[in-house]
Order: sequence, then structure tokens, then C-alpha cells
Amino acid sequence: MSGPGGGAARGGAPGVPAADEYAAYYAGYVARVPPGDVREHLERQGRATAAALRALTPAQLGARYAPGKWSVAEAVGHVLDAERIFAYRALRIGRGDETPLPGFDENEYARRSDASGRPLAEIAAEFALARRGVRAAAAPLPMSIPFA
Repeated sequence: MSGPGGGAARGGAPGVPAADEYAAYYAGYVARVPPGDVREHLERQGRATAAALRALTPAQLGARYAPGKWSVAEAVGHVLDAERIFAYRALRIGRGDETPLPGFDENEYARRSDASGRPLAEIAAEFALARRGVRAAAAPLPMSIPFA
């Protein structure tokens, strides 16, 4: 997020929030966002991810790196849930809503998603649709949000 006029948020790089503008837990995620317009990145990364998902076999989709851990399908389901939740949060931030944002229990969401029982084509199609929805929701949001 940029400061007023599209500049850097409080002295950081353009489009990058200052460390006190997000919870410390998210620092690793923020550090992985490449420079540039986040909407363009969402477009490129969405195409690449959808293609990678379509290339998975059913066995790969059901694979778990250890007993009791999420399958690849459940991890993708988590990404879908998180995309929707963070898009909603971005909308609220973009509209200046300062109401506290609730968290979510990703493990409970994964347990209830039935992602491991869904066909690969359905999961890949849902990812593509969800990403298009996130991009559409982000389009009217200001890329320059003044922070107090």
C-alpha cells in the first residue's frame, strides 16, 4: 500500500506497507510480494497457478507430506479460502472501514472443505474463478491509501 499520491508508505518502497501496518505474522508473506502493480502480479500468478493445478494427477492432489497433514487439495482449498477472505479485507481497507477484522481458523475451514473429495478439474476451475473475482474486486481499490 502506498502513501498519499502513490508514494511509498511511510518511507518504504512504493506499494509496500510499513512493518507496523500489518501483524508480525505476515512479514514473511509481505516480503515475498514482488515489486510492481499487485493487480498485474495477481493476473500472472493466477495463470501460472491454474496451469500448475491442471497438470497435477489425482494421486498428487491427494498427497500429504506426513500423516495428519493437509493434502495438496486441502492446501489449495486453504489458498482459495484465504484469497476470498483477504479480498474482503482489502475491500474494507480500501473503503476506509476501521472495524476490527476477525480471524479465521484455517484448520477448521480445511476440515469442512471436502477438498480431498473433489475432482481436480473442479478445484482448478474454482481457483481460476476465485482469482478472477479477487482481481475484479481489486480493480476499483485505490493503490494509494493514506494511513494515519
